Amino acid sequence: MIRLGKPEKLLNKHLYQCGQCLKKFSRRDHLRTHEKNIHGEFAGPFKCVICEQLYKNTESLRKHIAKFHFSTINETIQRIEVNA
Repeated sequence: MIRLGKPEKLLNKHLYQCGQCLKKFSRRDHLRTHEKNIHGEFAGPFKCVICEQLYKNTESLRKHIAKFHFSTINETIQRIEVNA
């Protein structure tokens, strides 16, 4: 016999709902992050200044730059320091 937990707990998995797009979340902090990044004053799109790719929020853009352009940024900084 497999025990899944209390039935009422399973039914209330997504207790928090966005008032603008009706997307549901199981945690309040996830709802707040969604509201800020998708519907907030500073919601995207944000363009990468290196490759011009667009992102929905600043956190996605930051991760993109760290993953794909970190070496480019470091090389540029080193060139500036050498020329200074």
